[in-house]
Amino acid sequence: MVVSASSFHYFDDLDAALAEIKRVLKADGKLVILDWCRDYSLCQICDIMLKVFDPADPAYRQCYSQAEFHHLLASAGFNICRATKVRFGLIWGLMVVTASR
Repeated sequence: MVVSASSFHYFDDLDAALAEIKRVLKADGKLVILDWCRDYSLCQICDIMLKVFDPADPAYRQCYSQAEFHHLLASAGFNICRATKVRFGLIWGLMVVTASR
């Protein structure tokens, strides 16, 4: 099992990261990713603010909508087993995806 919790938005090279995750997973292994979800207002604002006000931050890249996230995983050859979004209050939210090779 590979778990990525609140870190996917920091990955510099998504294709390389997903390829490495796929490489280390056993055939019946699972990938679980929990990250910000740009489908929610505060996540959109944070995404914009971090890019505008801290462009020199070498770590932060971007957060993704659930549809973008699913597309990235499918393009990397993962099968999505389960996906959900969790809303905290009116404007903040996370997404959780479980995928297999």
